[in-house]
Amino acid sequence: ADALAQAAASPLGGSAPGTPPSCARVAALVVIGFAPLAICALLGGWFRSVLVAMVAMHWGSMCALPSLYYAVDASCGRGGAAIRFYARTWRDLQADTEAKVLRGCILGIPVLVAALAGYVAFRCRTYTWALCVGNFNQPIEEFGLAPHSIPFRLLTAAYFTFWNPAVEEFFWRVFLHHELAEAAGYDPHEERHLVAKDGVGPWRSLLGAVASACPGRAAPLR
Repeated sequence: ADALAQAAASPLGGSAPGTPPSCARVAALVVIGFAPLAICALLGGWFRSVLVAMVAMHWGSMCALPSLYYAVDASCGRGGAAIRFYARTWRDLQADTEAKVLRGCILGIPVLVAALAGYVAFRCRTYTWALCVGNFNQPIEEFGLAPHSIPFRLLTAAYFTFWNPAVEEFFWRVFLHHELAEAAGYDPHEERHLVAKDGVGPWRSLLGAVASACPGRAAPLR
């Protein structure tokens, strides 16, 4: 995750420094940024299934919409910048692989052990107490897995273990972080714009840049 964030701010990503702000690109990225919430609310309420809502969010808003955004960008002659940026990102991800795997194991294995210990401790078959859980299948079935077999549920567990964090890290910490900053007129590799300065927080600065990218004079944010 840290490597993805560092790559999003790398000096070889994105277009050339000094790219003028674009209100249209900012608006499109804001819509894309709210798409996961909209898809989860609409499909989750319609199908009453967290599984359907999450899968649609991953493939619809976090994969299809960024792909469409880059396709439109490429049609406007900016496709090379995205290719250079992701080539640099891939190289950064390959650096220090052993250290990254070690850090992941140091953090992940204790979490897995704690989850398994919690399962054993909270099931009523182990010990009957006030907070024990009699049936772990009920909440799983309420999430939309009731009609599916055990092998399908195991595949679903693998999907959410490996694909869910990867696609969400890409969407939030790479795609939106890089593209929204660039569309608002920031130089992607100058991180000083995103660091609090003179008491002005990073998100207030970003909102100010978005407002200044739109036509007309915007009142300063206070």
